[in-house]
Amino acid sequence: MSKTLDNCIQIQNGDYQPKKFGLTYNPPIIELEYVIPSKNKKYKHKIKLTKLKTDSNMNDIINYIYKKHYTYLDSKLISATQIESK
Repeated sequence: MSKTLDNCIQIQNGDYQPKKFGLTYNPPIIELEYVIPSKNKKYKHKIKLTKLKTDSNMNDIINYIYKKHYTYLDSKLISATQIESK
């Protein structure tokens, strides 16, 4: 099975390796760095947290991020705990 990332890169299962997260506070953005080994290239994907408020429920935010960015956030590779800790 394969999936297509938003920059039109088609990848096979197992050919996607998330490496690290970065966080910007203003504006709130999570940046995911990942590698596609078959292409020997490093990429970055930005997750804008436009719905984030000071009183936001963390579980709701994590579920929203998983749903909107499911092609990058495979729950088998990136746990909710990793997202929450950022």
